[in-house]
Amino acid sequence: MDDVVFTHLQWTIDIDFDARRLVGTAEYSLELKNKDVRSVVLDTHHLSVSRASVDGQDAAFELLPEHEVFGRALVIPITADAKTVKVHYATTDASSGLQWLAKELTAGKTHPYLFTQCQAIHARSIVPGARA
Repeated sequence: MDDVVFTHLQWTIDIDFDARRLVGTAEYSLELKNKDVRSVVLDTHHLSVSRASVDGQDAAFELLPEHEVFGRALVIPITADAKTVKVHYATTDASSGLQWLAKELTAGKTHPYLFTQCQAIHARSIVPGARA
């Protein structure tokens, strides 16, 4: 885990209140401490990953078998000089870190409401994240 340092996250999302999901990208800047590293592993749980890229070039990716509590590891191959990894994804109905309220359940009853709960490991159901 200490072979790759994630130095920055550029997180871009669209919030779809009707579908109750987030759609977007997570782009990590990397600092490789070990040039022999050949993959980056990110934590996910109930995320639908559609695409990955390394330094702007499409990259193969693998979602490992699901662990009931911890979700699925997302493995993306990288080169020894990789600078960025970007993941295109969407949340799902099972994303435990998102709680949605219909507008009727809010104080003003005008707009729907979204709040997040990232403790203790729910962040991985909102955005692919660095291995914990």
